[in-house]
Amino acid sequence: MITCRTRLILIVLSSLFIWGCGEAFIGRLTVHHAIEFAGKEDEKITLSPGTYETALRFNKSASVFELEITDAGENTRSLNLNASENIRLPETSGSFSVDAVGAGQSYKIPGTVSSEFSKTDSVHDFEFCTGQRTITDCSGPPGARCRQVWRTFKGNQSVKYHFDNQAKSLSFDLLEPGTGRNLAGYRGETERLYKIYTYRGECIPELF
Repeated sequence: MITCRTRLILIVLSSLFIWGCGEAFIGRLTVHHAIEFAGKEDEKITLSPGTYETALRFNKSASVFELEITDAGENTRSLNLNASENIRLPETSGSFSVDAVGAGQSYKIPGTVSSEFSKTDSVHDFEFCTGQRTITDCSGPPGARCRQVWRTFKGNQSVKYHFDNQAKSLSFDLLEPGTGRNLAGYRGETERLYKIYTYRGECIPELF
């Protein structure tokens, strides 16, 4: 479990990111030289050199990157980086470059996204299901005709499925414009599993 102690937020002014909502990268932010940014209410935040266990999430609707950073302190802080131009991150693999500004200081942020895909073996199993069938209903008043009505039932069905796994890596650096000095770097990964059905049998009613 990731402990939310210090929170670093990178606000990127672009609606062109095409990543899934809430996709979380687990990794590390390594600060090589002390860097200062603007936080909430113009608070200035300095990150000292060191390595921080970091979870990164991108809020697509708000165009916000949020990093949850674990350090020795018990602080929760917000740090902003505003992109100076529209950018597009690769969905699976590729490179990107962002010019950003934080606390009046400019940064260049080159980065890469890479993905690996794998597939598990096929699994044969039985799963819960619901279905409908007709029954003869003779519950009317005496003399009334019986009728066929639909009823929903619970049951089980034979299935075959496998999982497709996508492992995605994200890396970027914070560079000082002009000198190209590497101030900090982030490396993180995320995984997604997709359950793929290749067969669904008939729903068989449970026996009572």
